[in-house]
Amino acid sequence: MKHVVWIIVISIGFFSFNFDGITDNSFGQPRQFATGFTFPEGPVLDRDGNLYLVNFKATMIHRVTPDGNVSVVFDVGAFNNGAIFDSAGNLIIASSGLRAILKLDPEDGLTVLAAVSDGDSLLGPNDMAWDDRGNLYFTDPKGSTAEKRIGGIHYIGHDGVTRRFAGGLAYPNGIAFDLDKSHVYISETMAHRILRYEVNPDGTAGEMSIFFELPEDSVPDGMKLDVEGNLWIAVHTLGEVWQISPEGEKIQAIKMPSKLVTNLTFGGNDMKTMYVTCPEDWVTDNGKVYTLRVPVAGVPVVPSN
Repeated sequence: MKHVVWIIVISIGFFSFNFDGITDNSFGQPRQFATGFTFPEGPVLDRDGNLYLVNFKATMIHRVTPDGNVSVVFDVGAFNNGAIFDSAGNLIIASSGLRAILKLDPEDGLTVLAAVSDGDSLLGPNDMAWDDRGNLYFTDPKGSTAEKRIGGIHYIGHDGVTRRFAGGLAYPNGIAFDLDKSHVYISETMAHRILRYEVNPDGTAGEMSIFFELPEDSVPDGMKLDVEGNLWIAVHTLGEVWQISPEGEKIQAIKMPSKLVTNLTFGGNDMKTMYVTCPEDWVTDNGKVYTLRVPVAGVPVVPSN
């Protein structure tokens, strides 16, 4: 009697596995979208699908069209860390070099939105997020360290006044609201952890808790939320993007092709394309932006009103 032996070959080249139970890069392969940046940061998409980002070490704001063409939109003349659009289509820039929040209006040019909070000068803003009432929250970390915890969080109210939200932090960096905007997440870079603040109805800070702690060799940077409430963190020094559940559990880690990762954003018609900014180092112009298809949509970062 003849025996038929069926050999099933399963290719695992598409996936790589971490033995802590986390599946790495299980959603799709990162694809290079654009390159030529000294230190890309603060990615944000406009309504037409153009990607804007700050070229931190080169002081410039870049635009990348959907087909990957790169151009300079504006040279601020100082280092910048983050960018976000407002509901009117103006680009808001967190300028660490000018120690201010700036607004780039297509018609009126560059103006200052905030340089002082509650009577004190800003240290150097980094990243921004809108609540659902038109308040713009931003991190202000420049000069703060684990030993010198002077970093803060502020918000520009819909009345135009800038107020302090929290202080005493070791380089507050990325920022993102939860689904109902009742809490805000902050990546405290030099403390290797993610903080979670309750946001009171008047916009002030309520109770703070430690949401997630990272190993000491990892540095959390920019963050975004998906529609299931998961937090996506750019883990800078590991060159990875981590997905964290609403309960504070690590779901997976996606390894990017570059050495470093600074930030990310979601886009595409279904909001399931992730754009990830990845420097190679602090000096060369080999920094890249990668795209990655994921099965869960991201939450829009631009306010609807």
